Amino acid sequence: MLREAQHALAREQERAAFLLEASSVLTASLNIDRCREATVQMAARHLADAAVVVAPAGRGRRMPIFYSDSSGAVEQRSVNADPILVHLDFSGLTFLDSAALSGLLLIHRRTSQSGVQLHLDHRPRFLDRVLDVTGLFAHVVSLDSEAETADPSRLDHAT
Repeated sequence: MLREAQHALAREQERAAFLLEASSVLTASLNIDRCREATVQMAARHLADAAVVVAPAGRGRRMPIFYSDSSGAVEQRSVNADPILVHLDFSGLTFLDSAALSGLLLIHRRTSQSGVQLHLDHRPRFLDRVLDVTGLFAHVVSLDSEAETADPSRLDHAT
């Protein structure tokens, strides 16, 4: 039991250190591209082997894309795109806090304003529960996303 508590404490200390670093790095710059670079670097260093940030299209429908791997080097490119669908894959999601929920709502609002359909693919059950309890399920989950989960019991939420 003591080992479990020590392990939980160590995880929370790592999480707090990451959040402190993210806060320090992101508040140090008002430059959006620098913040995107920092975001993709931290994600690749702390959360995955590599990360990609796709920013909303600006004028002319060019979408900035930032890529980083665990080395910390960031590549930036932009592509011509006029997406009608955006798929977010939640298959690896294990935790959701209020900041992540707020980010999801921001993505939903921005895609809706642009006339782009947002699909939340491979949602874990706890994400559906959070969206349902907060009254956001019907707001952010499209019927197309529901059909793609291949779990007919989830269709009850979308009505």
